[in-house]
Amino acid sequence: MNIILGEEKDVSRKKSQKLKLLRLLTAQLIAICLLIMVLTQAIFKSPLLVQVCFLIITLCTAGLNYYFIKEAREANAQESSAATVTSQVIFTVVFLLLMVLSGYKAIQVSEFASKIIFSAAAVISFIVSLLLLWGIRYVKKTSFFRKR
Repeated sequence: MNIILGEEKDVSRKKSQKLKLLRLLTAQLIAICLLIMVLTQAIFKSPLLVQVCFLIITLCTAGLNYYFIKEAREANAQESSAATVTSQVIFTVVFLLLMVLSGYKAIQVSEFASKIIFSAAAVISFIVSLLLLWGIRYVKKTSFFRKR
């Protein structure tokens, strides 16, 4: 019985890896190429037909990303809450770092509008980090009650 469960986990893991590779090849690489075209502003100088094709490819890429994210969630439905807590801790650290950098930039900049923008970014980053910490506390509380 235990051997069968181990084989099912291996099959599920292989399917998940294939799904992630397929998603990378079909959606993420195209999205990176489209982003490069927008950042270099090459798409804005091209003819209307190319811009329409760009829009269609962008919409298809968004659809593929949505589909593969949904498939990945279904494949990882049995994932434990430890990965959730780890990712939330990482994002909390990132947002706290963003808060510190935005606060520092708000102090250093001389223009009033820039001070308001960087201060707002610092406040929003602080609020998001508090919400992430609250989510970690909630996940730990619910996992504690499940173990009982």
